[in-house]
Amino acid sequence: MTGGIFASKGAIAAMAIGGAAAVVGIVALVNLNGDKEDSYRSIQVYEVDGTADIVRDDVGTMEPYANMALQSNDEATTYAESYLELKLDDDKYVLAEPETNFSIVATGTSEDSRTTIDLKAGAIVNSIENALSSDSVYEVNTPNSTMAVRGTRFRVTLYYDEDGVSHTEISCYEGEVECHLVFPDGTIDPESVLIEAGRAVGIWGNDKESAYEFLDGTAEYDILSTKVLEFLKECIEKGGAKLSITLEELEEILEEKENETESETETESETETETETESETETGTETETETESESESESKESSSEASSEASTESSTETTETVTYVVTFMYGDTVFGTQTIAANNCAMKPLIQPTESGSWNYDFTVPITGATTINWVE
Repeated sequence: MTGGIFASKGAIAAMAIGGAAAVVGIVALVNLNGDKEDSYRSIQVYEVDGTADIVRDDVGTMEPYANMALQSNDEATTYAESYLELKLDDDKYVLAEPETNFSIVATGTSEDSRTTIDLKAGAIVNSIENALSSDSVYEVNTPNSTMAVRGTRFRVTLYYDEDGVSHTEISCYEGEVECHLVFPDGTIDPESVLIEAGRAVGIWGNDKESAYEFLDGTAEYDILSTKVLEFLKECIEKGGAKLSITLEELEEILEEKENETESETETESETETETETESETETGTETETETESESESESKESSSEASSEASTESSTETTETVTYVVTFMYGDTVFGTQTIAANNCAMKPLIQPTESGSWNYDFTVPITGATTINWVE
């Protein structure tokens, strides 16, 4: 979720307003049977790659770190190019992808547990290594759907389009996921759809209805990031997962992704080198020209120097790119910023602060100065 999707640290937190889920997750130490130490629910930050926030009602914003213990109803947010992995009860893992908001409520005991993840935006990959007991529940909710599992690996994504319509996609990599529609009034469709390994289901919803976009899609692996592919590979190697593709096939996709990244890096490096070489060549040519000019115009040295300085200043002015900062505001909160070259157009954010509303700006109008764009509901 890059390109037009962007957010500042204050931005994504604003997206948690409205909808079914708060923003994220995490460790609960809840002992309902005070006499049993093994009855504690344990959820902790397993790994942080990039930038993320944890927000607790009575504490405020905290920066997560590996092995950090969290509390039920804490809020979490990941930012651009960042991942946050959580570990629950030693056998459940949640990987939050970039620009994701979700919350985890963990109650009960390790033998009789209830884990509820409310996804507000972004994508999470879930890995439940051991089958849950008959009295335990693991569910993921979005504004238009709810899904329950007992032991599986699956991914859930959620985004809003420019019309405020929510889109959920559930991809099952192992086991089965039971999915129900959630209607705008909060009621749940009693009829469910069973998503088997290797399959995917899409759902859309607005303030009037919820419905399936597709029922028999394919759980695609080649669209996943290198980080997610490595996460699934570890599920196979350490957790014994039996995904809908083999370890060899997964490694092949992962290798292709890594080669693409290396190729892009090399191309960028070559482009930078060529630019530097051209710049050095131009500088050398200018120096030679100036030397010849000085030899031919010794009698007019002062005049030539003044002309050369004026020429240099003019050249500098023509090569500099003028940019302006465009600030997107959601109320008093900075939702995000863009740096736009003069006379170019700003890009409409793909993620919206709320389900309904719009930015009070015509995105076909070029930017000619520092600009503030407000969200209007």
